[in-house]
Amino acid sequence: MSTKAKAKIPASSMVKRPTKKKPKDKPKRPLSAYNFFFKEEREKILKVVAGDENDENLNKPDGVDYIDEVQLGKLKKDGGKVSFEEMGKLIGMRWKSIQPDRLKRYAESAAEDTERYKKEMAAYNSRQEAKMRTEAMNKPPPSLGGPPPGPWGGPMPGRDMM
Repeated sequence: MSTKAKAKIPASSMVKRPTKKKPKDKPKRPLSAYNFFFKEEREKILKVVAGDENDENLNKPDGVDYIDEVQLGKLKKDGGKVSFEEMGKLIGMRWKSIQPDRLKRYAESAAEDTERYKKEMAAYNSRQEAKMRTEAMNKPPPSLGGPPPGPWGGPMPGRDMM
């Protein structure tokens, strides 16, 4: 659908679908190697943009993670905030040129997190099964008297007429 066609659709006809609520006790999904990389790089970038003087090794021109003045200008938004779009572009470029030893470290972290998730999901699923069993045990059995109900809850048409 083109952007012009989208503009002609009235907002009232665009219905927002309800989202499923995730149970609060359900484990969080595992992070990927890229997620671990992103978290680490984001912290570095935020420190550089904030101008953290405590760490002089943070933004050296000969470093792999150097951010020049042009990129710093793109990253900074009004009010001292950082542009998420520009930060995402920068981190994406860094991810494409990541060194194999660093990639291996993030992949190992991701594998550990996947194992954590599997263990937590096994425990969660066993809790859910136990919960379902106790609910089934406490639920009264369905009544066995009389014919099965029809589609509207009453007797089946034609059965009572015999």
